Amino acid sequence: MPDLDTGAAALAKTIVGSGSLNTTRTALATVSIGVDAAGVKQAPVVTMRGSGVALGCTWLAGTVVEDGDTVLVQILGADQSPKTGLVLGKVTSSAAPATGVVTAVPSGSATITVTAEWLGSIDCVFVGSAPAVGDTVMLLWQGGQAVCVGKRTTTESTSGTSQSTGSTAGGRGSASSGVTQVRATDSATWTAGYNWNSYFGRAVYQGTWGSTGPSYGCFFYGRGAAGLSSRTVTGLRVWLGPRKRAGYYTSAVQVVFSLHGLRSKSGTPSLTGAQSVSVPAGFLGGWCSLPASWGDDLAGGAGIAISGPGYAGFAGVGESPQSGLLEFTWKG
Repeated sequence: MPDLDTGAAALAKTIVGSGSLNTTRTALATVSIGVDAAGVKQAPVVTMRGSGVALGCTWLAGTVVEDGDTVLVQILGADQSPKTGLVLGKVTSSAAPATGVVTAVPSGSATITVTAEWLGSIDCVFVGSAPAVGDTVMLLWQGGQAVCVGKRTTTESTSGTSQSTGSTAGGRGSASSGVTQVRATDSATWTAGYNWNSYFGRAVYQGTWGSTGPSYGCFFYGRGAAGLSSRTVTGLRVWLGPRKRAGYYTSAVQVVFSLHGLRSKSGTPSLTGAQSVSVPAGFLGGWCSLPASWGDDLAGGAGIAISGPGYAGFAGVGESPQSGLLEFTWKG
């Protein structure tokens, strides 16, 4: 176990401004969670972005992370002194809403689908009995996983009974059109001969390099888009994260988007459909248009893959939480 007393003393010494540790700065870092030979997960390791240097850290109580998450770290120590860090928290592209409205309760499933305000449709686990479609529920967040902890109610002063404040899906159940965003639950790269390629982490790569087989970068959504199964999708686009310094990254590259049939990183992706988009050198992330006809497949649990002849890589959900975000425009 880390020596928390020593870490706390170092932090206190920094705050009061005495000694050689009278320097602090904040920086982004990446969390890595290894697995030993017996398959047991190891304690998280924090690696500084850009330098690849592992940093000894203490953690705020209650911090929940997953492999590949981006965290904000307060670094303690002058330039030439030993350094330690305090993990301040996980960094994401959006705050997490406290409530959502249930849109699907699949029979026999351990998860339900909820419209979580500005995040759009997500899958979440639930505590106790499953709520009903249309219920407004309270959400707690464990890292990136939403947990439904119960139906939100209000007390009627005249009868003392509880009445749901829930409305139809996200308050939009009677709407004839709308826009819904669905965030990717994970991302990874499959390479022929290497299966799910751990070398790439959660980044997404396409094409071939050297003697390796073709790579397909995949985004996964679980059942996050299931709430759109009764809608007609009229527009669809995906946010692709910043381009990695890989291959001929100083030149434009054709990225070929396709559908794959996997809800999570298991099995072999089988690609269908193709939408080619030219991505420039120095791409910092942005929206790419996809065929609206893919809406039904995505609502059924499919995901998005990138392939193509040009070797290129892009930040996945670990580095860029918005990467893989789908935006559906719908009617009906």
